[in-house]
Amino acid sequence: MLKFYSYYKQATVGPCNIPRPGFWDVVGKAKWDAWNSLGEMPEEEAMAAYVDQMKLVGLLDFSNFVIKTCLFGVVADDGCFHLDKQILKKAKVFSES
Repeated sequence: MLKFYSYYKQATVGPCNIPRPGFWDVVGKAKWDAWNSLGEMPEEEAMAAYVDQMKLVGLLDFSNFVIKTCLFGVVADDGCFHLDKQILKKAKVFSES
């Protein structure tokens, strides 16, 4: 799940530009470490990696371009996954017709 988070942040915000969370924020540190590990990866490469990762774990069925699960998004601050049509459109995986 951290891979999805890091690719999403890289694609939408760019390289990690915030200080690492403090000692007691274990979840925040894990998210920061995952995002920061991408370094200067370009936005387009992060979007492609996000989609490739979803293919790898079977979240996409490209035979008919159907999203198989709602776990196609990003972990928000509330700890839940949220569908993110913006990144899907940019990666040319999703279109509203």
